[in-house]
Amino acid sequence: MSTGGKKGDAPPRKQQPQKQQSSAGPSQGPSRTVRILVSVLLLLHVSALYLYPLANSRTSFTVRNIVQSPWLRWYGDPLYLNHGHGFFGPDPPDGFLVDYVVYDDQGKEVSKGTFPDPKEIWPRLRYHRFKMLADQLESPGRGMKEDRLRAYARQLIREHDGENAVVTERLHTIVPYEDWIGDEASGRKGKPLDDPSLYQTLTRVTQSRADVDAADAALESGAESVPAPIGPPEQIGPGGPLQ
Repeated sequence: MSTGGKKGDAPPRKQQPQKQQSSAGPSQGPSRTVRILVSVLLLLHVSALYLYPLANSRTSFTVRNIVQSPWLRWYGDPLYLNHGHGFFGPDPPDGFLVDYVVYDDQGKEVSKGTFPDPKEIWPRLRYHRFKMLADQLESPGRGMKEDRLRAYARQLIREHDGENAVVTERLHTIVPYEDWIGDEASGRKGKPLDDPSLYQTLTRVTQSRADVDAADAALESGAESVPAPIGPPEQIGPGGPLQ
């Protein structure tokens, strides 16, 4: 059937509705000032992430001075970027232990122990908290170690209802690889990781029930600090494990 058109003519196309042109221009991104500011903040954050792990005993004084400078600490400290990275190899740091003995009013031993102790303290998260209590004894600050040891002793007296407590800090050094593996050719045996020669007794403090009562009274009265007991703590120095 003829359509009335010439042979070979294409059928008429349907007109597509024209799209309305948007009057709004292309979307604008952040301004150059904002992009520069964000880039600087990202650079500061990434630099801090790299600098803090580098600030160990094997790095240069320059890196350690930069990390300890106030202009970086104001940013790293609130974000907790300055936590210890000393557990990284190849040279993990020495460890610290706290030995304690609690006595009753008759001088009888009511409790004795060491923390951190992986055999007695578990799960791992709880063990790690006790490990931090021992490691924090070496935090910078004059007199901080003795104050913390006294606080540990007072808390032990409270927990075990004791009359006196003796708390001692010990250092556990890392055995060198050559000493640990030994030398078969010369007949030298390897040294175990818990060899007694690797322990050094550092500082020992003593607290009594009277010290606990004084500390509690000071806290209740709103005193800013508890006065230290008369007499310096006993400085043991290098030596063997606590007997």
